[in-house]
Amino acid sequence: MKKVLFIVAVMLSTISFKTMAQEGRPQFNPEAIKERNEKIKAKLKDELKLTDSQADGVIAIQMENMQKMRGLRGLDQEERMTKMKEIGDASKAKLKELLKDDKLVDKVIEFQEKQRKEMMEKMREMKPQE
Repeated sequence: MKKVLFIVAVMLSTISFKTMAQEGRPQFNPEAIKERNEKIKAKLKDELKLTDSQADGVIAIQMENMQKMRGLRGLDQEERMTKMKEIGDASKAKLKELLKDDKLVDKVIEFQEKQRKEMMEKMREMKPQE
């Protein structure tokens, strides 16, 4: 009986530890993603003067890239960097096809890089200090 109680206690502590470890991470749900995309769309339209359809296309390409990037987590660094470059090149080609203006494509890429840097800063601020 003591062994059973011990095993149950270990299992419960493991489950609670995993739950606490995940609390610090932002949890994404469809509503949060939709809200974030609407904010990005508004910025694309305001800052870069994109039309609704262009902004929607840029966001769709960005979401597709995020899904592809998530699939790279298990690769070693060199292979991951190679795949990321391929994804980036394909993304740029899709943006050129969508926007039909190289200068506008460069502005969108610059905008995305700015957004990425802001996100990384927020993540650093959220990370607990050791």
